[in-house]
Amino acid sequence: MDFIVQVFSSFALLLDPIILFYVVAGFVIGTIFSAIPGLTATLALALLLPLTYSLDVTTALMACASIYMAGMCGGSITATTINIPGAPSSMMTALEGYPMQQRGQGALALGHASFASMIGGSSAHYYLSCLPPSLPRPHYWSRPPASSR
Repeated sequence: MDFIVQVFSSFALLLDPIILFYVVAGFVIGTIFSAIPGLTATLALALLLPLTYSLDVTTALMACASIYMAGMCGGSITATTINIPGAPSSMMTALEGYPMQQRGQGALALGHASFASMIGGSSAHYYLSCLPPSLPRPHYWSRPPASSR
């Protein structure tokens, strides 16, 4: 029960205007970086990491996470519009999105890519926050037998 309280109290951090500003700025920076072919979310994170040294730990982590998440989604912009993936994760979006752009359904392709990115990010967040407390249990089932010393 304590874990659930911690999860919901972490959402309260977004009510702080400074943290919210850094999260929104991170999303904008991550989207711009990944929309330019050759600049990836990892590069944006590496270049902007020194800016987080003066920030509070939670603010810095939320800013870095928003840069990376927006970078994973933002590469689909150039993948759909000009058939050049802005990020390596957008390669398959270029194969499906660019033909839709040529048929006049570019906005639909970008919407589907954004929705799929949201579903993937949300499910990954859910699994990474709820699954690890139960992961050690199966490990105990497969431990080696006791040594005979």
